[in-house]
Amino acid sequence: MIGTSAQEDKQMLRQAQIAKYLNLLYEDAFQDWQKKRHDQLLDIARHALALQQFRAERMPPGATSLEAFADFRDWKASHADEAEAYLAQSDEAEALKFLKDPKTSKEVRNLAFAYFTPEEFPTHRMLQELMMLDPMGAERDQIMEIATLILPWCRDGNYGCLFDGTSNLSLTGKIAHFELGYIPESAKELKAAAGFLITNHARKHIMTLPRALRKRNIYEEVARFLDIPGGQEIVQESYAQLRKFNCWNISIVQQYARFKASRIRSAVFGNSRQFFIMRQNDRADARRLGPRPR
Repeated sequence: MIGTSAQEDKQMLRQAQIAKYLNLLYEDAFQDWQKKRHDQLLDIARHALALQQFRAERMPPGATSLEAFADFRDWKASHADEAEAYLAQSDEAEALKFLKDPKTSKEVRNLAFAYFTPEEFPTHRMLQELMMLDPMGAERDQIMEIATLILPWCRDGNYGCLFDGTSNLSLTGKIAHFELGYIPESAKELKAAAGFLITNHARKHIMTLPRALRKRNIYEEVARFLDIPGGQEIVQESYAQLRKFNCWNISIVQQYARFKASRIRSAVFGNSRQFFIMRQNDRADARRLGPRPR
């Protein structure tokens, strides 16, 4: 939304500044939420403590908090009595200690967002207003600049209806189709942001579905999607991570030469078991796709 700086150090500083204010925004949202839902906080702390124990006892090394959350949720759906008994292992004193300990209190905060309603989440406008109204210290001018650059993406801006406010889009149907071809080529920044938003939204939905449920994620004309800034990273991450959530990734490409030159070729081919090869007009492409001589 704010563009990419040619200076690497400036780009890294911008990312750090945005991350700082995002963290402040979510912390403020959590503090406001817990004042209204303080009666739920101890149960959330017990849930967070159980997830920590569940990850240590029943999951392989390197498993993330998100994977532990998904696995525990699926276990609870299929074996409710066992999961409830596992939650009840921790008494009120242990849960309270987990909530108050600075080393683990952030785990409770992060898990609390799973209990938010869509309307309770922070919005893009809130981030813009926080940066505009409360810039801090020597970075004041830079923060004001970032706040000005993200202003057109607020609800009343040029593209705000896509990025600001509560989502009115549901992915609960059998098929969710997004067509980026309707975005004109001249609106490159919109296409980049929309591509990221859609993929992130779909990825989150796939992770929240039961892991045993088979999913399919299709990139139609993936070569054009790779032209979007960040498109390569999005596709590569899908192939590397989403299969753990029982998701079948499919990439469709008309000209293999464009795909071959991309950085994600090894990630896609290394994580794919089936290939459907149609008519190839270029013999060189056909040879590259064919079996290697032994």
